[in-house]
Amino acid sequence: LNDMYTLAYNAGYRTAFMNLNQGGNRGPDQNEYFNGNTVFQQLVAVTNYYKVANVVVITHSKGGIDIQDALASQTAGPLVSEVFMLSAPNLGSKLASIECTPSATNLTAMCAMTPFYMSVFRATTDNKLAKAGVPIYMAGGTDHGHPGTALYLGGTFLSQDGSSDGFVPVSSALGLPNGKYLFVRSYNHDNIQIGHNSF
Repeated sequence: LNDMYTLAYNAGYRTAFMNLNQGGNRGPDQNEYFNGNTVFQQLVAVTNYYKVANVVVITHSKGGIDIQDALASQTAGPLVSEVFMLSAPNLGSKLASIECTPSATNLTAMCAMTPFYMSVFRATTDNKLAKAGVPIYMAGGTDHGHPGTALYLGGTFLSQDGSSDGFVPVSSALGLPNGKYLFVRSYNHDNIQIGHNSF
């Protein structure tokens, strides 16, 4: 169970959690441009609800890419004071290239995290992101979990290019130009988002 909410609440922070699927299920199968617009709408709703000018945003995995689009393309900058990204695939992941199934009508979330597609995203987004002026902190993991798990197999595959958390290489998690280093620790892609680990 993730204790992020409990730790934040007990520390006196007001919190809101975003789910980018209308049905509430996990793993939104949308690209970052679609999700960036959804994140922007939710940031507006959260800041209005709490009657605050801006919020701190903590993201995990592709959520880090989605918030970047919201900041760069959706003018969300004034609503965000800073961003903490946990294992965001800023330069993509070779595992996404293996699992990508392109669609003629929609670039799936997995395909949007390939190294090629993320290089296009970086080229079109980085200047806009820098102009938004929101500090972004980057964190990555180096653990692959237990033998036989998907993250262990993924980490073994990715080890040819250095350390990873079983899905996102450390070089990718720390690959945002102008991003600020937060930490690299022995967490895998799933447990880096657990509150007592990341906090």
